[in-house]
Amino acid sequence: MASTIEEVAAALGITVRGARLRIDALGRVVDPFKRRTPTNRLLYAEEALGMLRHLEELRKRDGLSITSAAQQVRDHEDERLQGESEGGGRYNQVKQAEAMPGEWVRALLDEKDRAIERLEEEVVELRAQVERLLPLALPRPRRGLLARLRRRGD
Repeated sequence: MASTIEEVAAALGITVRGARLRIDALGRVVDPFKRRTPTNRLLYAEEALGMLRHLEELRKRDGLSITSAAQQVRDHEDERLQGESEGGGRYNQVKQAEAMPGEWVRALLDEKDRAIERLEEEVVELRAQVERLLPLALPRPRRGLLARLRRRGD
């Protein structure tokens, strides 16, 4: 299913301007996966959305700039298409993407699994820190106060 720029932005959790910046950064890699409607609106195929999600995952996970993450996505796409014959240009890119539509989905799922593992490890570390710091955050028990109050009541 094709998505408008607004739908792409919503799916990525960013603004429309942010989505445009990322699409422009990917440039030639996304071009085969966008088309214009008769009303001149741009629609982006699932593959383009997958590439943009991949870019965002790299950006957030590794702390990369949009430009650096886009370069990594372009390099990945170039490696994927390296086996393709040189004669067809964009036509071959589109044909290969149609033949292997799930590759980006598989790559995203693998990245998701790695992110989940990383986050689970981080949760364990943070829980250990909380357990270590919790006694420092709470006031010391005032056992002496209770004993003094009992003595006064006698």
